[in-house]
Amino acid sequence: MGEVQTILDRVKAGERLRESDRLELLEALDDGTRTAADLAKLLGVTERQIRRDRAKLRERYAQALHDFAIAGELYRQFQITLSRIDQAIEQENYQRVRALAARWGVVEGFGKLAIHYQINEIEKIIEELKKLKSRTWGGSHAIN
Repeated sequence: MGEVQTILDRVKAGERLRESDRLELLEALDDGTRTAADLAKLLGVTERQIRRDRAKLRERYAQALHDFAIAGELYRQFQITLSRIDQAIEQENYQRVRALAARWGVVEGFGKLAIHYQINEIEKIIEELKKLKSRTWGGSHAIN
């Protein structure tokens, strides 16, 4: 909360915030108890800007959920391919093993890309979802 207070102090001092700071502050303060007018006054912007910023935050959350779905699909493809490779080996169908191994390489490649670029984002998203859930449901159902 110290960082939020620091940004609020900058607003009180008359500083115009960068979008990233404004979004961070809005995310921290928009707990469902304040109106757009209240938030606009706190952040030194218009209600219209608050609506636009809320839309940007919703878009971020939607993208985060999309990224989770992609990660889930990659994991599912890993499991399916590995199971099929095991079956082909048991059947001694080595031509199929080679074909499935090639598929495994493609899936693994995409998985590595997703992990490389998304691991930090996924951690951030989990934290944001925890915050959102605690704000929405009063924190009675924690995400583990």
